[in-house]
Amino acid sequence: FNYKEKFFISWAGLKGAVPIIFATMAITEGLPNAQGMFNLTFYIVVFSVLLQGMTLKYVGKKLNLFEEDQEEDKFIEIEELEELALKKMILDEQSEYVNKKIRELELPQGMLIVSIKRDENYITPKGDVTLLMGDTLLFSQN
Repeated sequence: FNYKEKFFISWAGLKGAVPIIFATMAITEGLPNAQGMFNLTFYIVVFSVLLQGMTLKYVGKKLNLFEEDQEEDKFIEIEELEELALKKMILDEQSEYVNKKIRELELPQGMLIVSIKRDENYITPKGDVTLLMGDTLLFSQN
């Protein structure tokens, strides 16, 4: 690990279990002011975890450890969905679905169109949507 990565790991590392256990041991041994020590330790740990948790992404970005946020990370790729028992169909000129509205299609029993990708846009499959050549249909079939 380089210095930036080590700093990030130390910033995000485990911060609370050991001090709280030690403070609990002080209470069980009956040491003077043990309850006050436990309370102080507990609140310091909670504050530390909240502070570090809320700033973790910011620190990682400042250290240039994260790749820039990409819009594609917010969307599920079709290839990933295929693994979830969804299938993909690209309509070509020979497809019987081209230039037909979804409600006009005679889909096989159990087939459900989940998404339509046209160029770089995604279209919600509704009955009045006309399918065009080149559309990519994402569907499930029982």
